[in-house]
Amino acid sequence: MLATALALPGLSFILHFGIFNLVAGAWRYAGVDVHAAVMVGDSGIDVLTGRAAGALTAGVTYGFDAESFRDHPPDLLVRSLTELADRLS
Repeated sequence: MLATALALPGLSFILHFGIFNLVAGAWRYAGVDVHAAVMVGDSGIDVLTGRAAGALTAGVTYGFDAESFRDHPPDLLVRSLTELADRLS
């Protein structure tokens, strides 16, 4: 995921280059209604990105930096994408 890869140097780098807006813009370009979208990620940066885009956020407990959910908790926290699908249906 682009936002996660660019998060390594720090949040200020992401804010400077507008990655949050990039995600929202890509969704709009693809015709996605951000209010019907779910940003799924494995770090607090993904949560911040999804919120900035206006989407529901879901965090997975595996992957890059699930511990960062303490500072930036997602709307939903799941152990698998199957669990996410069940919770969204």
